[in-house]
Amino acid sequence: MVEEIGPWARLKFFSDKIKAFVSYRPRHDGKSWQYTIHKASHFVPFNVEKLFIVLNDMEGSADDYWGGGELGGGSSFIKGSKIPPDKLSEIINNNL
Repeated sequence: MVEEIGPWARLKFFSDKIKAFVSYRPRHDGKSWQYTIHKASHFVPFNVEKLFIVLNDMEGSADDYWGGGELGGGSSFIKGSKIPPDKLSEIINNNL
């Protein structure tokens, strides 16, 4: 998991041959985070869609959700996530 700094951070991950990543940045409210989960191709064994299901259950909110597609997505653009990065890392590692 990496803190995303700047608009070109994700491109740098792939240019450095990183096959899958979880990035985060704190939101302006100081109480939540914006997360991105992504993998380079369908051949990378990193089940992004399974993680969305697990994380939606953890957030417990019916009106806000994690989502995306087979290659990537993330937390809600509206509210972000209340799960702190260290806890999110633990959840992901336990569900891969």
